[in-house]
Amino acid sequence: MSPDAPAPAPDRASPAPGDAPAPPEARDDERSNETNKTSSSTKRASKKASRSSRRENARSKARSRHDPWAHVDDLAGTKHYDVLGVARDADARTIKRAFREKARTHHPDKGGSASVFAAIRAAFETLSDAKRRAAYDLLASEHEYRYIPGVTQRARGGEDAMLDDLQRLGLSLDPSKQLVVLCEVCGRPSNKKCFACGVLFCDFCARKLHWNPERGVGLHYPVVNKPGHLRRSLAEKEMEKKIEEDARARLTADPNYRHDAELAEIRRFKERVAEREKMANPSAAASNGFGTPSRFARVFDKQLSRYYMWAQTARKVYVAVYIPTGYADKDLRVEVAPDGGFAGGGGFNSSLIHDDDFSVSRASGSSASGGIVLVQPEDSPPVVERALAGLIDASAPVETLRSKDGRRCALSLTKARPGEQWTTLFEGDPSFARCARQPYTIAESNDEVVVTFDSLPFWIRKDDVHVDVTDLGVLVRIESAGLENLHRTFWRSDDDDAGDGDQTSGDGDGDGDGDGDGNGAAKKKKKHEPFILPTTAAWSLAKDETKTRVSKTSSTTSSSTPKQTSRVDDVSLELVVGKRDPTSQESQFKKGIVQDNRFDKRTWNPDRMLGARLFREDQDDFFLEDDLVALVFFETGEAYVPTKPWDDERPSQGFVARDCSELSENARAVLEQLIAMDEAEDGDFPGDVPGDVPGEV
Repeated sequence: MSPDAPAPAPDRASPAPGDAPAPPEARDDERSNETNKTSSSTKRASKKASRSSRRENARSKARSRHDPWAHVDDLAGTKHYDVLGVARDADARTIKRAFREKARTHHPDKGGSASVFAAIRAAFETLSDAKRRAAYDLLASEHEYRYIPGVTQRARGGEDAMLDDLQRLGLSLDPSKQLVVLCEVCGRPSNKKCFACGVLFCDFCARKLHWNPERGVGLHYPVVNKPGHLRRSLAEKEMEKKIEEDARARLTADPNYRHDAELAEIRRFKERVAEREKMANPSAAASNGFGTPSRFARVFDKQLSRYYMWAQTARKVYVAVYIPTGYADKDLRVEVAPDGGFAGGGGFNSSLIHDDDFSVSRASGSSASGGIVLVQPEDSPPVVERALAGLIDASAPVETLRSKDGRRCALSLTKARPGEQWTTLFEGDPSFARCARQPYTIAESNDEVVVTFDSLPFWIRKDDVHVDVTDLGVLVRIESAGLENLHRTFWRSDDDDAGDGDQTSGDGDGDGDGDGDGNGAAKKKKKHEPFILPTTAAWSLAKDETKTRVSKTSSTTSSSTPKQTSRVDDVSLELVVGKRDPTSQESQFKKGIVQDNRFDKRTWNPDRMLGARLFREDQDDFFLEDDLVALVFFETGEAYVPTKPWDDERPSQGFVARDCSELSENARAVLEQLIAMDEAEDGDFPGDVPGDVPGEV
């Protein structure tokens, strides 16, 4: 060592030269002091960490109270698939195979973890059950397009990327000052703000639940406050309704206006006539010019027969006709010609007498015989071209009336033999087909149908009666009782002849939408469910001991129809047919009531009323019965009034009205026009002249 170098500093751990070494007790005290200092600092650090942990737990609990998703373990809805390592669209075999592979590795008996195996087993039990898997997948589909902070990502885009960058940098941005305000539920551009919690949302999330933990608002649907919105909406609807009413008033002011239901009826009529002509002459679908009687003059057509009905008294036969192709500015040809043609100059060719409200025609003839009735509008096929089944008095005029708009007309025919009861109007018709008064009454319930024929002759025996009931209808033949061919067809829910049977018309336009504009969309027809059980049909003859002869007081009444006097020895025929049991839908939603003809929603029923007649041949879609009731009442002072299927206030079997107050509103309107016409003519027409029928019934 150099003599100029400084001497090294003495070491604290080693004793200085010449000093005696420290005793052992002193060294132990020094170590004890150092240990105490270390333990005290450790305790202080432990207490500080414990306080921090408690504060963090408190904050976490506070957040969980406002965050409903904090308690959800599998928020994304994919945990079970991740545990088994399969895709979300994996089938049952793939899931089972994955479970077996995981079980071999993680089963506790194989050295695996019990908690991991429990998760694997829970995943397999959930995904192997179809119902549980569907419920589990519903959660994932619910959150697929929903943004949940910390759980799901926002929808990718320029604005979202910028917000993510700002969030990573620890910066914040007021959403109300963004260039594009984003939905806080899904991240799309927002255009609404929840009135309940202030969360911004978009149209896609208008029906999604959301929450706002800052305001302490739990899960709820979006609520939007729009002052004056209801008032403006109601005003707009009222304005639209007013515009539609004004347009409808302008349309209906035109006598040639037809709403959708009437236009559909015109198409149906023309299509049916074209089918008939094609059947008559397959090589030429065009008509024969209507110069000669149609080959179908003695054929009953169920579709075309809907357009006429008839009634009779002791002297007269009245025929009411609905003309689908009739218009106010078109002429109407009404003739009763001898059976052989419509040659000019002979028969019952009529000339029309026009007036402001109605048109009356009188026909003259020179021979007493039957004939062919022709009702044909201008530029249209005939609506009626049929051969009469009975004889009429050619010396009496055949009087006809038509409505101002050309849609309805009526004929008055005088019987060649007064007092004779007609059982059919046209040749080829079933007994009493399209007659306003039928020889039977019908009583319906949910279990059965009872058809009763009263006032049969006393000589009728069971050998004279033949009854055949099928799924389509019923055929009754009673020899020597005027019912040799009473054939009726059961109502069907898919009945095309009566229009759209599942529509409801309570608005006067037939479209069933309740607005009266005739623009209602046609509903699909239901599949017909047969409700009659032919195998349960049973009939019996019985002599009614309770009926008595007509009293002297009733003999003074005029005859609205040929009297069917009930005598002590009269016989009645009763036919009972059962109905099917209610379907599961009817039991669940219709209180176990069979949805048959009693609940039919027909196009022409007024005020959305339900009901149709059991037999299609008895159905009156165009309210022709009201015209016939008025005509009969005008002649005799009384008339049989058939009860409408939807009318619960009147007797279900019909009744004889002897006061005009008992007639329907339509029938009274027709009767008033008949009386006014008779008074205006100053007695030129006899009192039994049929009158005008209103253009709108």
